[in-house]
Amino acid sequence: GVVMKNKKILCLACGGGQQGPLLAAAGAIVTVFDISKSQLKQDEKVARENNLMISMVQGDMTHLECFKDNYFDLVFCPVSVTYIPDVISVFKESYRVLKTGGRFLFGSVNPLIYLFDNKKYDKGLFEVVNKLPFNSLDELNEKDKVEFINNKEAIEFSHTLQDLIGGQTMVGFNIQDFFEDIDEDKICNYTAKYFATKAVK
Repeated sequence: GVVMKNKKILCLACGGGQQGPLLAAAGAIVTVFDISKSQLKQDEKVARENNLMISMVQGDMTHLECFKDNYFDLVFCPVSVTYIPDVISVFKESYRVLKTGGRFLFGSVNPLIYLFDNKKYDKGLFEVVNKLPFNSLDELNEKDKVEFINNKEAIEFSHTLQDLIGGQTMVGFNIQDFFEDIDEDKICNYTAKYFATKAVK
């Protein structure tokens, strides 16, 4: 297994009380960075209940100025870039804050899921209607856009595979591993819904 003891790990846009506490329990020095206060509160709660040391920082994943260059051993970024329009800045910043030889573990939905009509998708009917790259507002009329924004729903952005994978190598990362994953979603009867990469600085 991988030794976590005293490794400095940045859990990027990773609040919610899941991965951060597990890594801290394995002996890592964990910083959870997330834009959502309520997500960070979950980590705080789990850390308190389990007597774990975790640093919580609220912020935007495309701006990591609060962290020094060449500081972390590992940056872990699960499926969260779907909520931001620009992934390249995440890769650039992750590369900067990692030590040489540090690892970048990244997960994403396969952008192909955004091809389909959203309402029908939830029923397991896959009708191609959207052009990629896509964002949630693209498929709404003016009235629905207002409702969407008033409901404070998160806008999702598809990205190109070129940005999601090629973007990592463009900033200097060396991708060493790649795998695909599924969940309970009906689309997974046809194809993997997620992918993950392991890259090294």
